[in-house]
Amino acid sequence: MGTLAVAGLLLGLICIAPLGFVLAGTSGFIRMDLGILLVALPTAGLAVPSFILAHVAWQDLTLARPVLVIDESGIFDRRVTDAPVPWQQVKAATSLLPGRGGVVLELDRPTEGRAHPFRAGTFLFERPEPGLLHIPLISMTVPAARLAGAILELADRNGAEVSEATAHERIRRRTKFI
Repeated sequence: MGTLAVAGLLLGLICIAPLGFVLAGTSGFIRMDLGILLVALPTAGLAVPSFILAHVAWQDLTLARPVLVIDESGIFDRRVTDAPVPWQQVKAATSLLPGRGGVVLELDRPTEGRAHPFRAGTFLFERPEPGLLHIPLISMTVPAARLAGAILELADRNGAEVSEATAHERIRRRTKFI
């Protein structure tokens, strides 16, 4: 995550640099060639998602540790919920192929979860409806397959229906990013 935050920040700064030359040219500090506008405007547009990516990675880095807790009593992902979710509330757990999309938990009550649109693991997915939690498992210190296996095992042990799939019928792929 640290590498991702630094890379996003550096890419954003590189992308915004041509806009700095345009501003310097319009201020009279340097002689400006109007051709720089052909570079400055598109690259400034790329700077915005780069800075957002860096910001989200930084937010994840500054969360209280541990970020994800999986134990006998339940699961707690600080990126997704404000409190631990007991296994007794989990009706179903679906692994979206390890390393590709995390685990989707279907709960017995409409609990609202957070899903940041620029976070690794939830980038390609719409925000889940209440009662669904999308737990991203990539970019963690433990391999995604091992985390998914632990979640599915504990959910199964507590009576939840467990499965593995390439997609979840109630989690949709993102079609736009606004």
